[in-house]
Amino acid sequence: MLSRLVLVSACMFLLPLTAVADDKAAAAQAAPKADRELNLVYQQLITRLENLDPTRKKALVDAELAWIKFRDLECTFQGSATGGSTPDRLLYDRYLATLTTERARELRETLAKTAGE
Repeated sequence: MLSRLVLVSACMFLLPLTAVADDKAAAAQAAPKADRELNLVYQQLITRLENLDPTRKKALVDAELAWIKFRDLECTFQGSATGGSTPDRLLYDRYLATLTTERARELRETLAKTAGE
């Protein structure tokens, strides 16, 4: 009976650890996927602006560099919510994926607006 109790207790302890590992893996995979999508849309927009308005293309490059700096600082800040000396990787990756997905959406909208120019 005692061995069953120990086994059940061990399982109850390990199941949440498995869920956390799954969350970390999902967050770690979401960020590169969002980054690939952002890069694809960004390159399409850069190509379109090269042909339409080189000045606006430079403004996009400058804005993207500033956004990357903001994104990295924001992810570090949000990842520090747990109070540790280094950002919590799960929180960092979640914010990275969220912000990158949002930026890709914004650039996709801009790309659609420039289609008629």
